[in-house]
Amino acid sequence: MALKDDVEEHLRLNDLTPEEASTGSVAGSLGAHPAEVADVLDDLAADAPLTPDDIREHYRSVGEIYADIAALDEDPKARTGGVIDNSRWYDSRHRIDLPESGYDRVGSPKLLPDAAAEIASRDGSGRVLYALTTYSPVMDREEQFQWVEKSDGTPTREWRSGQSPLPNYDEIVGQALFADVDVADEYKERPLSAEVRDVVEAALEVYVDRFADLAGSRDHVLLLDSVGGAYPMIPPSATAPLAEQFTASEDRQLVYEHLCSRMDEWLADVWDEVQDSVPGAVEYLDPDHINNKNRQYKTALSVHKSIDGVVTPIDVDDVRYEHVPVREVGDEEISAAREWGESLTADRHREAIAPIIETLWPDYYADTDTWVQALQEWLLDRESERIRKEQRRKERMEALQDGEVVELKTADVTLTTDQSDVEAALDALDPERVIEDTILGAGWTDRLSDTTDRSGDGRRAFVPTWAATYKSGNATYAGVSGPKAGVWYDSSDGYKGGLVEAALIAHAGRSPGAGFASGEDWREGVAILRRLGYDIPVWIPDASSLDEDKMPLWALRKFALKLGIVEQHELVERTGDDGSSYLGFRPSDYRRVVRRAEAAGLDTGRTDHLDDAPTSGYYDADLQAYTATEQSPYADPDVMLAACLRARDDGAVPEGADPPTLALIPIVRDAGMRNNPGDMSPGTRAMAVDVFREDLDASDVQDDDTVSIYD
Repeated sequence: MALKDDVEEHLRLNDLTPEEASTGSVAGSLGAHPAEVADVLDDLAADAPLTPDDIREHYRSVGEIYADIAALDEDPKARTGGVIDNSRWYDSRHRIDLPESGYDRVGSPKLLPDAAAEIASRDGSGRVLYALTTYSPVMDREEQFQWVEKSDGTPTREWRSGQSPLPNYDEIVGQALFADVDVADEYKERPLSAEVRDVVEAALEVYVDRFADLAGSRDHVLLLDSVGGAYPMIPPSATAPLAEQFTASEDRQLVYEHLCSRMDEWLADVWDEVQDSVPGAVEYLDPDHINNKNRQYKTALSVHKSIDGVVTPIDVDDVRYEHVPVREVGDEEISAAREWGESLTADRHREAIAPIIETLWPDYYADTDTWVQALQEWLLDRESERIRKEQRRKERMEALQDGEVVELKTADVTLTTDQSDVEAALDALDPERVIEDTILGAGWTDRLSDTTDRSGDGRRAFVPTWAATYKSGNATYAGVSGPKAGVWYDSSDGYKGGLVEAALIAHAGRSPGAGFASGEDWREGVAILRRLGYDIPVWIPDASSLDEDKMPLWALRKFALKLGIVEQHELVERTGDDGSSYLGFRPSDYRRVVRRAEAAGLDTGRTDHLDDAPTSGYYDADLQAYTATEQSPYADPDVMLAACLRARDDGAVPEGADPPTLALIPIVRDAGMRNNPGDMSPGTRAMAVDVFREDLDASDVQDDDTVSIYD
């Protein structure tokens, strides 16, 4: 140790790096043996921080392997993307020939070999090379964009089409299935201690075994040491048959999207098994089980973002978690990485598709002869469910329109769970009436004596509010029928817009030359049209319309504010699991909003407001004191209802407190729900709460602790 300190001091005094120092000179200066000095210099060189030149030289030496990973063997057009440092996704260039004002640039996803070459170039920058798990023939397509500022002032791309050029689920032709078995941050160092390494290797053995079960064989399982963890993976060609069998865009979208979500659910079960069978896994590991169309992973021989180490293959038949620093990468590591890359894109993994579908769609696979039939049956059921949901949506809307739902009868708003209903309502507006209510100035030119009308077929000329008069009579005109109905154009100044923009110009101070509105401006324009009396529904998606388990909190909040159930100032700031802040409800308001949403016909998918034991104010009262018999209100629904009504009339519970679910059972039972009345839906519970609050009081309670409900 003393020799190492002496060598470091010698290097510091002489401003030398370990690579620059002469072994003989240092040994002579220190009076040490040259062999010992050489070992120390080698150790110091290995410990020296990586420089940008080190990174560039590394990618130059290994760059050939990325051609093996870049495309599927049997479909060379199906390529994957490369991402530099988890942030540089796109290649961009300026286009002076683009006619659309503002969107004067085009961007395309970086292809993997190009991203590697960019880091390795003479002026290149970056450290970590990611690849996507997705392979697609449109990986290199271009989209127009312009640079805009985010709320924090940083620049971001705004795509003209509204979405990035990265492939969508319906454009995938191969999707690798993988897990990111991360080492917990506090233990993320290399080399690992023996204790942590043993846990990592034992956990990876479980993952490999389960992945082999999923794919039908270990031959279809690959494993990478990601430096900060590991990636067990099933190659993308295993799922390529899905794209060949399901060519319809909507079908392929559903299949690949649900393949990812079902894989995530399956991985949660694998993690449960790891926790049960590997002591220490909970402490030392922090896995990330997320698969999606844009999922990225540090690819083979990528450098880690903070640790001196490269991503290397692990033999699935001999799991050893060994560390390879950047400077130790040689022919052996490059050869192993090339072999891994060739296996990743090999066509032989296609045979894994049947066991994958059997595992992830077990109910459907068990009832059919082939994996294709299993997915066909699943798609048929999905379509049937979609039709049922659409029918339920129509029924809910009819109920709202007919005023059958009490909560919406006096509300000055119409709801829809289908966003296209908003567009349909806008398309159905009378353009002439809206123009008259907004930007009509001196009048329609066909009614003005001092102008010449040249309205033309399907359009009508007018003098707008921003012009005194038009002698020619046709400088501004609006489409009143046909495909351009609702679009107006000022040919004198080049202004154009639609009915939403007309509302913004007239009532929000928007400039006539501002063009078509988007985002918050567009929503404000629609809101103005509603205030002007136009019947445009408010889009509030629920769980069914979004095909999600729960109605999003933002949609529930929008519902509450639009109907005046709560006011903006009554929302409270809460902190999410990731530390971010959001506006939520107070507990009592939350339960009230969910009930109202369910009663309005919205599927919230939320049942946490039914778990009333810790929240119902009635449990804070001594309900036993409000019984006339010796029966316990906490065990008998009829007695609970009687006790709650007496306690409420006595002022023993907070005003507006939610009744316990147990007290509602007699109400739904007497309404006709004889079988399992305790298993009530949120909508049924909302009805029962209204009966409890509006129709019942202590005078309905009998001496035997029963309640006359519908008599």
